[in-house]
Amino acid sequence: MSAEASTITEYFDSGSFGMAAGSVSVETFTSTSHLDIPSGILNSATNLPDIDLLAGDILPGVTYSTVVDGNSATSNEFNIDGGGAGQGFTGGFLDALNLRGPDRALTVAFDAPVQAFGFETEGQFGGTSQSIQIGTTTLTLSLPDTDQNFFFGFVSTAADIGGATLTNNGTSNGDIYGFAVDNFTFSAEGASAPAAPEPGTLALLLAGVGILIAGKRTFHR
Repeated sequence: MSAEASTITEYFDSGSFGMAAGSVSVETFTSTSHLDIPSGILNSATNLPDIDLLAGDILPGVTYSTVVDGNSATSNEFNIDGGGAGQGFTGGFLDALNLRGPDRALTVAFDAPVQAFGFETEGQFGGTSQSIQIGTTTLTLSLPDTDQNFFFGFVSTAADIGGATLTNNGTSNGDIYGFAVDNFTFSAEGASAPAAPEPGTLALLLAGVGILIAGKRTFHR
């Protein structure tokens, strides 16, 4: 399901996003590492005692997935990493090791359509050029090559966002992580976002056709 005939406002500040999104849930991906998730699927039902990841550790309402394989030459893995110095994240964060492009995309599927979602990412681990697809709309997320975290949030005028896909468009040999995501924030069940968006944000009209935004944006910390 997609946000076809709705207006989506994009936010670069978690505070402004929070005021616009209303009641939300925040997935922190736990406080420690869980390596690796062999199915490539992570949700509240994931139960992997061998890596100390148990059913209920992940909040209900969202399924996160990516392609994995057992090829030792590519080592396509789906992980919760532990964060720490030099990575910009606190506690666990979700990533995929090795390769870039659509085969290393993170797919997010909501159990029921939501009105808002957002997340933190950063350039060194998630790639300095990323794209996110919401329905038929693709946006470019340009990031500096730094281990600082940057926030991206999206609020629709209706609860019609069924999912999204985040892809690393990096071209450097150093872009070995398909994505790196933390503090994934999404509308709480039954919550409605305020009708009026915050001023100064970028409104994107989705009129039943895809809108491709390829230019760079100015990021505000």
